[in-house]
Amino acid sequence: MTLSTDDYKSCVSEYNDEPLSPPENLKLPPNNFVADCPPGSLADSQNSLICVEHEDCYIDNGGCDHICVPSGSFRICTCRKGYELFNETSCMDANECNDENGGCDQICVNTPGGHHCMCKKGFELEDDKKHCKGILLV
Repeated sequence: MTLSTDDYKSCVSEYNDEPLSPPENLKLPPNNFVADCPPGSLADSQNSLICVEHEDCYIDNGGCDHICVPSGSFRICTCRKGYELFNETSCMDANECNDENGGCDQICVNTPGGHHCMCKKGFELEDDKKHCKGILLV
């Protein structure tokens, strides 16, 4: 059995297209019931029990964590520098230290949206903030 797309109240047999009436004791939500839609979607204007994706980046940023880009009849989510898209709408910190130690000579420290380099004891960062040079310990 599947839900009928005609009225979203009755079931249709998988073996034929004959709609089956809902049971007598079935309690349907009131007419003013609106579906609790996830970010990036809204209740359909024709049937408030159905969620449909919207392309409007002005409503809840299109459901995107960072950047919403309208594209025709849908929207695309992207992330700010230092973050990666891990599902269609959410961004998570990219660990730059996993890629060639973040370009750091010795120690890479990941931070939200970025990273910075540090040096081991007896060394200090050069002006490029990536490479370490030895220092004299007195």
